[in-house]
Amino acid sequence: MGIIMNAVDTGQEQATSGPPTAFDILKARTVLVFNVIKARPVHALVSLFLLLLLMLHLGGVIKVDGYAIALLILAMLPWSFSTWNAIFDAIGESLTKANIKSFQIGSLKVEQLERKIEEHSKILDVQRDMLDDLIIYSMAFYIYDKLKYIHLGTIDPNGPYKEYKYVKSDADDHDLRYLRDHGYLEMFYVRDLVPGENLVAKLKVTEMGKRFVELKEGRQQQNVK
Repeated sequence: MGIIMNAVDTGQEQATSGPPTAFDILKARTVLVFNVIKARPVHALVSLFLLLLLMLHLGGVIKVDGYAIALLILAMLPWSFSTWNAIFDAIGESLTKANIKSFQIGSLKVEQLERKIEEHSKILDVQRDMLDDLIIYSMAFYIYDKLKYIHLGTIDPNGPYKEYKYVKSDADDHDLRYLRDHGYLEMFYVRDLVPGENLVAKLKVTEMGKRFVELKEGRQQQNVK
């Protein structure tokens, strides 16, 4: 109980002088672990001996059997869950602070989870790019130009896309209906459009239409770079 109170008191003293740094947290937890070991030296020696037997048992090839599991359980039994939690936290913070990607004890090699996360993140990035490409190339460029003008013209009324005049034709009507029916433009009726009318001021782009233009323009900028 005294050990736990000392750890709590230390945390309160640090809080009054400012937020604790990573080094302060690591130092406090390391002190806690050493205090626990110092208070229970017999338990520490027994656990160390059993862990040593476990390492020797593994030998050159990792082999999990009943004997190895029994040694590991016996090594952990003398200690409480909070003690092991403090030990694992201290080890993890030490590895993170030292930027160690992996370490090896005898023939037992332990890889940090960070490497696996990075690998999965790269796979997800590739898959996301593939999905973006499918979305981008699902719309013909001549249809996209209309959507681009209406959206960018709305954002900057005085910019280069400030005006897109409506031309009465089967092709233009088809493109506008496509953008409306696929959810890129808000509801309107083609029969209400007047030839020569500025569609930038007339029609409204939906959230999905805005995201499509942002995705398309962002990809084009990346290709230019």
